Amino acid sequence: YKMKIDTENGKIKHKKAEIEVSNIEKIVCKKMFSGKKIEPCLDIITKDKVEMIIPLIMNKKAEFVTVIKKINQDKFTIE
Repeated sequence: YKMKIDTENGKIKHKKAEIEVSNIEKIVCKKMFSGKKIEPCLDIITKDKVEMIIPLIMNKKAEFVTVIKKINQDKFTIE
């Protein structure tokens, strides 16, 4: 399970998907079901109304969310 944030080019890479940071309309961090467990997830909605739900199944969740929030301060919310 890999996810990369390219701050130089302004891209978030997850599996085969690549999201331009400038194309993001809204990012919401919330708890959702992932399989049988409740996990924190990022719900990313782009300007062309594409929704990506990314479960935060990783060791450094807080650091990852902090970097995402720093890149998209005005578009990031927590529910």
